[in-house]
Amino acid sequence: MTAAAEALAAPRGSAVAAADRRGRTTVSGRALRAVAASGVAVELGVPRKDVSVELRDERGRLAVLVRTPVVVDAADGAPNGSSVGASAGATDGVGRDVLTRAEAARARAARDLADLGGAGVGVCCLVVTEIRLQDHRRRELS
Repeated sequence: MTAAAEALAAPRGSAVAAADRRGRTTVSGRALRAVAASGVAVELGVPRKDVSVELRDERGRLAVLVRTPVVVDAADGAPNGSSVGASAGATDGVGRDVLTRAEAARARAARDLADLGGAGVGVCCLVVTEIRLQDHRRRELS
């Protein structure tokens, strides 16, 4: 019988079973950054490569800083024909959409790091670096 088979067959409290449980599992910083960036990219509809994540240890918990653009549908437009730039900080129209989606992405990054990466998150901040307009309207051919 192999050592692995003996360990599986050993009673729960035996020395063989206890020896196989020793060890450590670690998740690298690179893997944690990838987990956070992937969730944010999906949430905001941006390419994964455009999302950057910085991690640091803050009293035994992760401090997370995410920088990302946000994609906004140009057909939704800003209220009353104003420009998107003028409404990006406002509390209605596109500005609310950007803030709501950014908050959802920030929360997802923290949740994914905890759930998938097994990391305790102390603080998670998200910075919107750019608002990208996408026009999804159909264009008529001449």
